Amino acid sequence: MQIGSAAGLVLGRGLFPRLVFGGLLLFLLILTRWLWIDCDGGTPSLTEYGYFATDEGFYAGGGKQKFLFGRFISFIRANPNTYAICPSSHVLTWIAYSIFGQNTWAHRFFPLLLNTAAWLGLYAFLSRKTLAWIAFTLCACCILNPIQLVYSRTVCNDTLMGSLLLLGYIVTRRGGRLFPFLGGCVFGLGLWIKQSIWLLVLFGIGGAWMSSAAKGRWQRLACFLAGFAVSCCIQYGLIRLLIYPDAVVQDVSIDELLDASDSSYPLPNPFDWVSTLKGVSSFPRFPSGGLLGIWIPLFLVFPALMLLRRLTERPIRWDGRLLLYLLPPLYAAGIMIMPVYYAHYFIPVIAIMPILWFEARHDLKLWIGSDRRFSVALLVIAVLFVYA
Repeated sequence: MQIGSAAGLVLGRGLFPRLVFGGLLLFLLILTRWLWIDCDGGTPSLTEYGYFATDEGFYAGGGKQKFLFGRFISFIRANPNTYAICPSSHVLTWIAYSIFGQNTWAHRFFPLLLNTAAWLGLYAFLSRKTLAWIAFTLCACCILNPIQLVYSRTVCNDTLMGSLLLLGYIVTRRGGRLFPFLGGCVFGLGLWIKQSIWLLVLFGIGGAWMSSAAKGRWQRLACFLAGFAVSCCIQYGLIRLLIYPDAVVQDVSIDELLDASDSSYPLPNPFDWVSTLKGVSSFPRFPSGGLLGIWIPLFLVFPALMLLRRLTERPIRWDGRLLLYLLPPLYAAGIMIMPVYYAHYFIPVIAIMPILWFEARHDLKLWIGSDRRFSVALLVIAVLFVYA
């Protein structure tokens, strides 16, 4: 009887179970991330290539250069070659070295701090709307995913983007008009991280477009877009202003500095059918690949079928969940036709899976017990996608 009472206390609702499972989540984050702050993030065999030995230095070198020589970008050496791609990692490295000194772990401090804050914030958001142990399970499954696990221990712009998406969505999803505006401002910070924000902002738009009243949806959406536009303009100016002294000292323009520090892959032409079909055919679909595993059908097939199911309703319910279901397949489609493929590109999509699952509950409850054929279709198509 006492065991049942204790289990009910921990697994039920209330502040106590939220604190218990929140503490467990923090323990997992410390155990799997913070204890690795001065270590190799992981083995190349698990993560495609030696990210720790190559890209992490590329994405932190500008901060070290600013700390030692007073400039983020060296025009003559075209170093670093990633400032134009991800200014935030260089700026955070510079700030960390200014506080902790130049050492072997400081450059990871702020990415780890943001990542920890994002997951704890997501847990707090979910545990208010569902049972604490469910919120913990959703978050724990994602943070222990091998790709998330390894790259979250390093300076990685995809991990930074995932953290930003979670924090921005949490702010955006709150009631009223002010919070969608502030959420839009948070999403605008994505310019500091990666150009994929122009697609991933659909995640924030979807959150702003959710409201019980149709009129409220459009007002919240307008506030979010206004905040995003204002923030993007400010971030665009700040990114350029930060390297203005570098341009003056080296007698070059800001645009020349940015061009010298841009090693991004060219955007693909989707109408180049030969290249597009090659990319689609080489896209990893099977769990035995060892990189994304079962997450492929989870973050691709499931939202795609949820979107299809919503579009077959009559009348169609136009709300933010449509965009949430659309984003993962659309994001995957963009990566499929890229000239290169790396599994860590999917880190932002893996990060938003707990929110996607949580928001999908609303639709699944409406459909339960009515159209079982869609459940069968989900299973059959997922199996075919994985093993075909």
